Amino acid sequence: MMMTKNNIIYAALFLMFGAINVSAQNSSDFVEDIRAEESVMSAPIEETASQKASDRFQADPIMRYASLGISVMDINTLHEVSACNSTIADIPASTMKTVTCASAIGILGPEYRFSTYVKLQGNKNSDGVFTGKIIVEGGGDPTLDSKHFEREQGFCENITGALKAQGIKSVVGKIEVITSPAVDAYSANWPLDDIVWDYGAGAFLFNYADNCFTMSFSMEGDMVTLTKCRPEIPGVTLRNEITYISPKSGVPVSGIEAYRDINSNEIVLTGFTQLKSKKTTSGYTLSIPNPAEYFKKALASYLNANGVKFVEKEGVTTSDAATELTVYYSPTLSDIAQSALERSDNMFTECILRAIGYKRYNVWSEKVSIRDVKKFWEARGLSSGALFMNDGSGLSRRNKISARFLATLLSKAQTTGLGADFDYASILPVAGVNGTVKPLLQDTQYQGSFAVKSGSMGEVLCYAGLYPVENPKYAIVILTNNFSTNYRGMRKRIQDFLLELLPTLDVNSK
Repeated sequence: MMMTKNNIIYAALFLMFGAINVSAQNSSDFVEDIRAEESVMSAPIEETASQKASDRFQADPIMRYASLGISVMDINTLHEVSACNSTIADIPASTMKTVTCASAIGILGPEYRFSTYVKLQGNKNSDGVFTGKIIVEGGGDPTLDSKHFEREQGFCENITGALKAQGIKSVVGKIEVITSPAVDAYSANWPLDDIVWDYGAGAFLFNYADNCFTMSFSMEGDMVTLTKCRPEIPGVTLRNEITYISPKSGVPVSGIEAYRDINSNEIVLTGFTQLKSKKTTSGYTLSIPNPAEYFKKALASYLNANGVKFVEKEGVTTSDAATELTVYYSPTLSDIAQSALERSDNMFTECILRAIGYKRYNVWSEKVSIRDVKKFWEARGLSSGALFMNDGSGLSRRNKISARFLATLLSKAQTTGLGADFDYASILPVAGVNGTVKPLLQDTQYQGSFAVKSGSMGEVLCYAGLYPVENPKYAIVILTNNFSTNYRGMRKRIQDFLLELLPTLDVNSK
């Protein structure tokens, strides 16, 4: 049967609207996300001075192939006073930390503290000899003996003092640390070649000394030798897979890289370099493969050096129930979050994220915690449709977020979202003053006026914060991906945008 032109049109319309109807029936969640998004959308943005600044930024030649998301939002009305592609989800890099820290403070409270329990299982004789186990129950605290918290540099001392207070002069047996499996300590969405470095340190249920160490190695000819670990890490070895090239080969020298599997103490050195005729020494700051094993050695050494003899002995069994020796509490969550945000510490932030699931369900899990983060903000009227959260720190390139979503979250965090009148701006780094945003707006009239977190990785540079620092009125989010310049050039362009934008906000606030 031949179809007329009208029949073809009717058939096409039927198929199209039928498909739309089926899609609508299967996309109720998406529709709800759109409705929730519209609930915080402002009226169309006028061509104000604030908007012109965003338009000029987007028109810059360095943004020709880039993705740019801007949302400048009145935190009280949730009205966007300036925007560019604000509903498009981009890679946020470390600005994702603002989401994690705000969520944890809202769910757990700013005064929440991690706790690490130390218990004894065994018995003590009349001579002060304890036979059995010292059991350390990890609670996810990222600050134990951290160089970033001077007060926390005394965990071994605390345990030693508690043993002495019970009249224990020597311990015969084992030190046991209860921690999470290694797979729970790392995001499944992190590149494997990141985990060897200090910024890729795992977030274990037991963390110690920032989960980092410095490794030095010497090179002579094609021989590579591990020379020092500071602190000393048990079992660390080197494997040389460096490719040595002739200066005449034309192959560019790439430098020496390091690699480590999640469950391995072996550091693999790779890359392209020339043979070293004279001995040279290099050093890297790397992540500790197993913080619990390092701590056990450190505690045993400290005990022996400070009046409690420790004799490791396998096979010591006891039917005694474990009794509490001491409890070690971390600084407050708000203090830990402030440190994590200022230094952009991935391990600290991943611990903060996992604390949500651990506190609520006794599960040290990234996925469980992310689920609760989304539920927390949905309960406060913010759709999570524009939040593609795959870790807490922003190290994963699979993270995506829209500028509008992040600006709305920051607005709610500063006003009503975190409760108890918590001033979220007070724990953010300050442009031109500290942290990774110290170079931004430095030596300008706006130095010290913008509380903001930066985020950067390959072809990504982002900023998200609150303006001004005191009594914020606006949330400002700038997400740039795939720009045609270097980081210094992109940071300068963002600074130029801010120097054009901020005076217009000052005028609006009067």
